[in-house]
Amino acid sequence: MLVEEVIAHIDGEKKQQLVLHLLNVANNAAANAKDLQQNNVLFLLGLFHDLGKASRKFQDKLLNHPNNHVDHSTAGAYYLFNQIDLEISDKQMFQKLLFEEICAYVISSHHGLYDIPFKDKSNSSEYHYSHLHRRMKEYITANQAIYEEDILPFVNYLDKQLSEKTIYDSISQLIKQAFDDFLLLLSKIDSIMINTRSKEFSEYVFYCGLLERLYSSYLKNADILDTINAYGIQLMPMEEDKKNQLKELYVKQIENLYEKYKNPISPINQVRTELAEIILSRGKNDSTGIYRLNLPTGAGKTKLSMRYAFHQMKNQKNRFIYITPFLSVLEQNALEIKKIIKGEDKLDEDDFMFGIIEHHSNMIDEIVEDEDDKEVLYRAYLQDTWDTNVVNSTMVQFFQTLFKVQASCVRRFANLANAVIILDEVQSLPLSVTSLLNLSLNFLKSVMGTTVILCTATQPKYDLDSLEHRLAYGDYYGNNTDLIQMNNHQSAMFERTTSYKINEVLSQTESMFTSLDELAEFVIKHSEKSILIILNTKKAVSQLYEKIVSLVEDNPVYHLSTSMCPKHRLDIIESIKSRLKIQEPVICVSTQLIEAGVDIDFQMVIRSYAGIDSIVQAAGRCNREGNYESGEVYLVNLPTKEENLTWLPDLLKKKETTTEILRPLANPISLSNLNDQFFEKYFNGSVSTDFDYPLGQDKATVFDLLSATMVGKNLLYQSFKTASERFNLIQNDTVGLIVYYQESKELLQQLFAVIDQYEATYDSSLYTGIKKLLRKLQPYTINVYQNSHLIEQTSKYLTQSILVLPENYYSQDRGIVVDDAVDIIL
Repeated sequence: MLVEEVIAHIDGEKKQQLVLHLLNVANNAAANAKDLQQNNVLFLLGLFHDLGKASRKFQDKLLNHPNNHVDHSTAGAYYLFNQIDLEISDKQMFQKLLFEEICAYVISSHHGLYDIPFKDKSNSSEYHYSHLHRRMKEYITANQAIYEEDILPFVNYLDKQLSEKTIYDSISQLIKQAFDDFLLLLSKIDSIMINTRSKEFSEYVFYCGLLERLYSSYLKNADILDTINAYGIQLMPMEEDKKNQLKELYVKQIENLYEKYKNPISPINQVRTELAEIILSRGKNDSTGIYRLNLPTGAGKTKLSMRYAFHQMKNQKNRFIYITPFLSVLEQNALEIKKIIKGEDKLDEDDFMFGIIEHHSNMIDEIVEDEDDKEVLYRAYLQDTWDTNVVNSTMVQFFQTLFKVQASCVRRFANLANAVIILDEVQSLPLSVTSLLNLSLNFLKSVMGTTVILCTATQPKYDLDSLEHRLAYGDYYGNNTDLIQMNNHQSAMFERTTSYKINEVLSQTESMFTSLDELAEFVIKHSEKSILIILNTKKAVSQLYEKIVSLVEDNPVYHLSTSMCPKHRLDIIESIKSRLKIQEPVICVSTQLIEAGVDIDFQMVIRSYAGIDSIVQAAGRCNREGNYESGEVYLVNLPTKEENLTWLPDLLKKKETTTEILRPLANPISLSNLNDQFFEKYFNGSVSTDFDYPLGQDKATVFDLLSATMVGKNLLYQSFKTASERFNLIQNDTVGLIVYYQESKELLQQLFAVIDQYEATYDSSLYTGIKKLLRKLQPYTINVYQNSHLIEQTSKYLTQSILVLPENYYSQDRGIVVDDAVDIIL
């Protein structure tokens, strides 16, 4: 076969030439990486990623034996590894070795990231203890003749194609220009190390691992897109002109909104307008950086974030990515974003026409309902890549984009570049992800040109000297960290509560603890007010709820916890809001699910001891609108026998830190002044590995897996696949149970009927109907651990993939009647 006839893809009579595929991928990847000045590197990787397809074995597979497995990734890795060694001078040996390893790994792993370490085998030393070197050596040993007779002649053909059809004169020139691009990014990694005062080589290696991921992401996106379009255009990403037109729309819409607020009358609205003007100026003028938006509840953080981001996008940022840990907050704020961008009259129009995607566990697979193949393909493309202007997603999806090895997670990573990312409620992240978060954000800022806004009223101190892996706040020079610094007058407008330790109020001088019985009596004595009580465990919530119900006469009493399905919780919250609106006194006993993002306003809030960050969030549900002269916040320390946090070690540690801070303080307590002290004590009281995602005593942390090197043999020695498998922002050992609550009864009857029909006929259209009904039943689903005894009580359908809890196990006021539901963020 002539080299120009070698094919990359075939479908019946339709064929795509390999040279065309390689040039298409190279050009596409290079164009996407141009913002980061990495176009030469990505052209190089694209050009050689499928070099192995030029072999006679692969051509035979395509034409005659499609079920044969033929490695087509390693040839390009082997060729580039050795050619870079020949083309680049040894004067920059360290950088040259890094470039060789990274290029070879990216190409060899473009169909799946793998662990580099190759240990504990008798022949490990023969391969430099590396799976990368093992793959390359085994490839050339088994294919020496094919490499010389098929691969190298095709490389010579590529070399001629470069001079005829591209801006490059030769492969030699391309490699040297790509190396210059690579050195540029290495210099940016050097600047991170300087700015964070880090001398840890492990950090440098961690950043190089992210660099590998960045290159892999660009390459995979270009490769998959050209493969889809191999025989004609099936998928066309939104054109830049259209994206820019939408950016103009976003600015117009947000400014139209703020125009309505321009002449405020009330003092608090005057302050809100002042804050909005500061944000407008910062949005227009800020350079790339990691900034804090530290504002109290009621300041309008979501709208301010949008105003900032939209003006940054007008100044050449690619997209606005809104991330929050809580699904309820995401759905609420995503709707607000859509209302502003689309307008109330166009809410029913397709999000993607406005450059918007909402990506979380309740939205995945929505695309199956659409019958237009190209539209389905485009929606799937947006979920897999985030290649659009506005992305609304969860912290789980964000961390998966950073660390998981699934193709869609890797593909999304490159589209974090040159974006504005809002990380909302960042204080809710577990201590264990601190190092991974800090270093990843440093890389996004300094290497990928991404601006990150940490948006919370209770900012963690991620730059403490005691942290081994610190965050580089501010712009490139470490300046202007806070987007807004309120003056005393502005701060006073949002001081709407006074906080007290309840044991001092009750004159419990000999004990720092207050029992549930004492707390119930306190609540009843103040039942003329609307009262929210937030406790740390579902068991404590249930017990206090029962005590108050037995004592109260007229006031409505509500229970809220994750023992209730999402629809049930939403109904309770709406009922509470309607009563609060007419200032009817109500009592609500809740877990911390109500703390963040729920727009609700009580006259009194009682919060069980937890982290200061959680207490401040809870206080944000008190006198939120300033309807009272001063809201009252009471802090209660329950005894261990009534609120046992042994199985919640992070929360227990936060509570202990808070207890230590509060012990010497007298009423009233100024919570807002305790945040920095809390995080300093909390962080300083932890050992260094606590921040690195520990995997057990005497075991490597996830940070260790992603920052390993082998001195003298392999500069990069990371275990990407193992880290991906072991890292989970939330534990996945849960099972969803469908419960009987209101409309779910009718939906379940429909589901059972369709399942019976499907199992009788196995008609695929009926299976689609089952999936649609299951999506409608998601709001009536509760998560329990896999070892929960409740699973034994469920009715099971479709080979036990659908679990339905009997009706008598679900209470209409408290949800599941046993304490098995799981508190998770999605």
